Amino acid sequence: MKHSNATTDCSDQQFSSVDFTASPPEFTEAYDCIFEGCNFQEVDLGHSKFNDCEFRHCNFSVTKIANAVFRGCKFIGCKALGVNWSSAQRIENCRFTECNMTSAVLMHRDLRNFVFEDSILVDVDFSAANMQRAQFKNCDLAGAMFRNTNLARADFSTAKNYDIDPKTNMLAKAKFSMPEAISLLSGLGIELV
Repeated sequence: MKHSNATTDCSDQQFSSVDFTASPPEFTEAYDCIFEGCNFQEVDLGHSKFNDCEFRHCNFSVTKIANAVFRGCKFIGCKALGVNWSSAQRIENCRFTECNMTSAVLMHRDLRNFVFEDSILVDVDFSAANMQRAQFKNCDLAGAMFRNTNLARADFSTAKNYDIDPKTNMLAKAKFSMPEAISLLSGLGIELV
């Protein structure tokens, strides 16, 4: 079912190919909605709440999400360049699949059990985040920043290009695989010959 974007709250609605840059969403809360091919680029979603929504092939580049809430949302094939997720009021139990999140900020967030799958996480800042049991399945983490990040039981076994300093991050029972795991030695000042 297609629905216009002129409501205050919406539930179980589908938004297809809506350009929210031309007409920003007027709803304040969305439940179980599907957004397919929508453009949110640079849109101010501050104070909006998304609960169990699914975003498919949407553009979130540089979207403003200050004080927004994302609970149980799935992002599939989305472009979310430079989004400051740290400014959201809440982001919990979300999953990112086949997303490009280059230069996003996820500092100081509770990201326990988050799943990042087949995604580009280049230059993403995960500093001081709680990422216990987070999964990075087939993700590119080139230039991603991990400082004072809790990565206990996190799964990096199929991730690549990460540079994680074991002295400044919590890595208890985190999973890594060779040869990528060799990068963990760089923070220890060890020289491999």
